[in-house]
Amino acid sequence: MKNETSVTIALVGPFRGSGLTFNKSRVGGYNAQTIMRRVSPGSFPYSFFWNQVAAEMSIQRINEDHSILPNTTIKIKRFNSGTSPGDSIATALEIATEHPDVFAVYGEMFSLTTLDTRQLNKAIYPYYIQTLSITSFAEAVPSILKCWNVRRAVILLESPDGLCGSLKEFILRNNIQLVDVIQTRYRTVDYVIDVLIRSDARYVVACLNPDPMAAIYFELAKREAMVGSGYVWLATNVPAMNDNTMIPKYGENYRAQIKGLIVVGASLDQSVKIATTADDFSRRLQTSLRISEDVVSTIWYTTSAMFSYDCVGLLSHGLNKVLPSDSRLIASDIKKLHNFMNHSLFQQTGYTGMTGNPLILSKNGDAVRSMTVYQFDEFMSVFTIGQVDSDSLKFSYLKNKLPVFHDNTSVPPPDGPELLPDLITFAEHRGKMLLILAGIGICLSCLFFAMVIRFRNTKTLTSASPLFLGVMGLGCSLLYASMLFYIETPSVLQLKGRLWIQATAMTLIVGSLFLKNTRIWVIYNYKRKFSKLELSDKIWMIPMAILFSLQQLIAALWFRFSRFILVKRVSYKTQFNGLV
Repeated sequence: MKNETSVTIALVGPFRGSGLTFNKSRVGGYNAQTIMRRVSPGSFPYSFFWNQVAAEMSIQRINEDHSILPNTTIKIKRFNSGTSPGDSIATALEIATEHPDVFAVYGEMFSLTTLDTRQLNKAIYPYYIQTLSITSFAEAVPSILKCWNVRRAVILLESPDGLCGSLKEFILRNNIQLVDVIQTRYRTVDYVIDVLIRSDARYVVACLNPDPMAAIYFELAKREAMVGSGYVWLATNVPAMNDNTMIPKYGENYRAQIKGLIVVGASLDQSVKIATTADDFSRRLQTSLRISEDVVSTIWYTTSAMFSYDCVGLLSHGLNKVLPSDSRLIASDIKKLHNFMNHSLFQQTGYTGMTGNPLILSKNGDAVRSMTVYQFDEFMSVFTIGQVDSDSLKFSYLKNKLPVFHDNTSVPPPDGPELLPDLITFAEHRGKMLLILAGIGICLSCLFFAMVIRFRNTKTLTSASPLFLGVMGLGCSLLYASMLFYIETPSVLQLKGRLWIQATAMTLIVGSLFLKNTRIWVIYNYKRKFSKLELSDKIWMIPMAILFSLQQLIAALWFRFSRFILVKRVSYKTQFNGLV
């Protein structure tokens, strides 16, 4: 131990339970073994307990490392944050006025309302830092939705504050419509489910803690509503899954409903240094608390222990930057150090923990971190499908990795009520009728075209502009022919052909009518006498040829420089093909 001098880190949180003693907000009688027996996986006390245990393990490691704070031992004082903002303010005042040995305060993320983008305003909170990133996390969800071309979703949040409020803000900032914002705090599960079903959304963003997430998600699955084919859930937490309470409510196979769930979490560097730190943490847990590797694995995935561990490690490395190696600290010295310990001190300390190598903070005191996108299958196996880059904040799939949604496809479902187009085939009556109608229309157009050619020199047709009548007849033939492309599932070439034929046909028909009527208007509105050549069909066909050529040029440029993709959506009801 480094006994020359000491400083103290305050661990603040909702400490409660038998065996603990309290002197104002100061907690005494703490025994990890005793408390550990009273908490169950997935519960709120479980998460809080292991997060502050991780902070304690980080302090143990630093005290054993003589390269960091070589003459200074870090001690721990625990304080109860209470159950209201008033209690927390009283605790903060007590630490500031009655405990001069405290150089830093650790408060763990025991609820999603703890994090708030307002705390990133360094003009107001210059001494606040965090290792669980708000910005990276809040940007990750809308970047995934944009990648899937989702334009509408519903969000479930426990309160409009904290991380959930920030997530809502970032979703709206990315021009994604929130059809409803459903607050779950102080609401019954039945109420939340009823409002959620009425929203008729297909993408659900769930910014919930594990317990309410489980209650809502598995109840919906039990009712066969909004969980399954056609729906996607993006969550901030994995639902709590305690078999003792879940099986009686939702049945023995309730875990299979987790299939397709998307969870966004921090990306973890796989470097040797990080692996060494993680192994040391696991070893300390198993040794000091006598727990198995399976329990350690559960702690990794269901708590924020790794971020708590790194938070304390980062604080210690920041202190090491301003504390002389031969320092002999007294309380007044610690007070002076506080002036140097703003967020900029911790931006680049060189600290390598479990969540960064090195762990770097932004200019706002927020951890700079890429986010990983995970997905579960029906066997509760977790797969990494993609990542949101910390620099570009854009989502991309990992190589050879695609999501598998509840209907076993990798195509994101539509973001609204599915409009199921009716595919017409030649084998059914509608296809045959459409074929007959198109054939009749083409035959009539051809007959009209032939009559114009046969009787073009008669006085009646001559006065009606036979050349323009022939062009209109040709346009009608093309328009009727385009009806054939609505039968059967078309290819990309067929879809392009349908667009080209329809545009060309309308140009021929509308262009001819426009020029015929324009010529009549010129004859009756101009006083001078025109020659037969000036009023002939051949002369007036020149602007028609120019109009036709212009339309073909625009169409050619559009097909050349536009990116056409054949989208095929397959559901349990029908299939849809179309160009986007």
